[in-house]
Amino acid sequence: MKRFYLTFLLCVLISHLAYSQKDFKFIGYIQSQVEIAGKDGNTFTGSAYNPEVDNKNFYTRAGVRRGLLHFEFTKGKGKGVFEANIREKGFLPLLAYWEVSPYDWLSFRGGLMSVGYGHEIEYSSSNMETMERSLLARNLFPLEHDFGFTTTLKAPLKDKRQSLSLYLSAMSGNSIYKIVGPYPNFLAHLKYDFKEKETSWGVGLSYYEGRTNNADSIWHTVEDNAWKEQEVEKNKLNARRYLGAEFQYNTHTSWGRTSLRGECSFGKQPSKKDNFSSQQDDSFNEEKPFSYDRKFFGAFVVYTQQIARTPLSMVLKYQYIDQNTEISNEKVTEKTDLAYNNIGIGLMYQFNEQIRLHCFYDIYKNKANECIKDLNDNVLMIRLQYKFVR
Repeated sequence: MKRFYLTFLLCVLISHLAYSQKDFKFIGYIQSQVEIAGKDGNTFTGSAYNPEVDNKNFYTRAGVRRGLLHFEFTKGKGKGVFEANIREKGFLPLLAYWEVSPYDWLSFRGGLMSVGYGHEIEYSSSNMETMERSLLARNLFPLEHDFGFTTTLKAPLKDKRQSLSLYLSAMSGNSIYKIVGPYPNFLAHLKYDFKEKETSWGVGLSYYEGRTNNADSIWHTVEDNAWKEQEVEKNKLNARRYLGAEFQYNTHTSWGRTSLRGECSFGKQPSKKDNFSSQQDDSFNEEKPFSYDRKFFGAFVVYTQQIARTPLSMVLKYQYIDQNTEISNEKVTEKTDLAYNNIGIGLMYQFNEQIRLHCFYDIYKNKANECIKDLNDNVLMIRLQYKFVR
């Protein structure tokens, strides 16, 4: 509790400096929301479904999703950034890095930063049309941030409407938690953007290569649609490898703003028996080791249309993720190996620059068979966001 109050006082002090110094930039927003989920669904503002106190088919949770404070100090060719999420659950640091740009085409960054894989992970949650990131991003990079160092190279293109950038990073591979592995993970992201007055678009490619520790002496792989065990050396490091592609398109017409973006990724994911998600400070946990080698594929597309230049916009989303492409639907016996389809429908109402009301309904369909039925995991989310910028 003392840590929370000290951090709060520090944020208040930095906020005062941000308003009194021209070199400071200060951004903050509060997202409060209500969520109604099927009993098998996941929410972000409360505990999981409890059959003893919740309705037999659904449950409701409410709370602060994000209370985010973002500070930047820029002077000459250097910049320092700090960002934290402060909620009723406590304090969570997200960004704390320095950046130096000795030339227009070259910059260096070090510290706790966003993982630069694809477009969506670095896309601000205050601008997110779907309220939350895709299933794929939430599983591969659960907290979206990591400690590391990044070098950015920008091509000296004559046409100022175009930009071509290459981002090369060495990351800890363990999110915001302490470093537990002996080798850094590698990330490369190549991005091309084109911007003019009414229209902009971009494409990109990402590659991620890392290692995950298996604290067990058993390693599981798939053969003939079934899991097979083999004995291996304890604490064996296994490849964590992703390859992704992305696109974004934005334009303004008489109908208002139109936006279309999407990504796809595939690769290898060493994971737990009952959890496909990447590790968070427990890759040396012997009780639930990352001893299952899954090959995956996922993709999503989001379409946003402003309605006749009014404050109201419509959002449509489709996403698909197969957490284990080597086991066919008929042979799946565990939820962790399921494939999911998701259709999302939402509305956004922008009252002004500060206030936005957001309503989104996610419909999930998993591949069902004799062992696993279609889960009751649809989620309705209603959020009010207040954003302030200095």
